[in-house]
Amino acid sequence: DNNCDESASPCAFSGDYDLNDADVIFTGESGDEAGWAMCGGDLNHDGADDLAIGAPGADRVYVVYGPLTPGEHKLSDADLTLSGSSGSELGYALLCTDLNDDGGADLAVGAPGDSEVTLWFGPLGTGKKSSTAADNTFSSSSTRYGVSLAGGLDDGEDSNGDADLFVGVDADYNDGERGIMSITWGPLE
Repeated sequence: DNNCDESASPCAFSGDYDLNDADVIFTGESGDEAGWAMCGGDLNHDGADDLAIGAPGADRVYVVYGPLTPGEHKLSDADLTLSGSSGSELGYALLCTDLNDDGGADLAVGAPGDSEVTLWFGPLGTGKKSSTAADNTFSSSSTRYGVSLAGGLDDGEDSNGDADLFVGVDADYNDGERGIMSITWGPLE
């Protein structure tokens, strides 16, 4: 029910919108590509949804805890900043869902420049953290592993009802390779 009329009728934005009229605006730094990927969920397990914002040009993910307050905010003031190695493109893909089956949201972060996916199990804290402090890291010898992420559902093969993690691997079309997707069955540790 996206418009509170007690039905599941579809709705969509129409017309022209000026970004300056937005209720909440987050601004990054020049060249950081903030907003490349975003996801929402209760990452600090306090009952309010939070927002994770990828900035792969700066190898960072910014986490802002909700509820969000109206106005313009600098991402450098985010509640939590996750940083990757230079050129890792940390934050290229994000997934907010319960991956370890504890009932709370977790954060999966793609870093295709390093062919890695880092997992951060909630509740997440505050401050600044390096990707080397992640709860778990998946890596691959495949080029650009972690270019896309999906999850939060059971793929049906293991039929245990736990959320599985789907990781996309970019294709190198110049060499005729095909893109692939890997699945790690949950719950993840």
